Amino acid sequence: MVYSLIYRSRACHEMSSQELSQLLRQSQRYNRRHRISGLLLYANQQFMQLLEGDYYAVKQLRHRIGQDVRHSNMTILLDGPQPRRLFPDWSMGLLEVDAAEFTWLDGYIDPHLRADLIPPTYNTGRVIMGLLEDFVADRAVLV
Repeated sequence: MVYSLIYRSRACHEMSSQELSQLLRQSQRYNRRHRISGLLLYANQQFMQLLEGDYYAVKQLRHRIGQDVRHSNMTILLDGPQPRRLFPDWSMGLLEVDAAEFTWLDGYIDPHLRADLIPPTYNTGRVIMGLLEDFVADRAVLV
């Protein structure tokens, strides 16, 4: 089992390629030291990030990310154990996506939007993780 967290947030300003590269390098260094893997999606001042690792390491990083002044409005989409890592070889992957794709993905995986329609036995975590895995499967990703 691995502990996974997916959140979305809004960047405080449109981030340049240089700023995103710096964020990626910083994330990769930290994540390697703490055995965290994951993926960061960015489009139109919106972030969505998946973090995978040890429970305490992910929780500590969640707190650290929550204090980061480069973004606000952090909303947790998934927070809990998963059977396996989706991106075990990535200390952090970065994918800049088209705003329309991001909006579609963001709306599609938010379990809070359709919570009253989802049966309590439905494994939303597995669906969300599978959707993210499929979403990045055919895209070039910086790792």
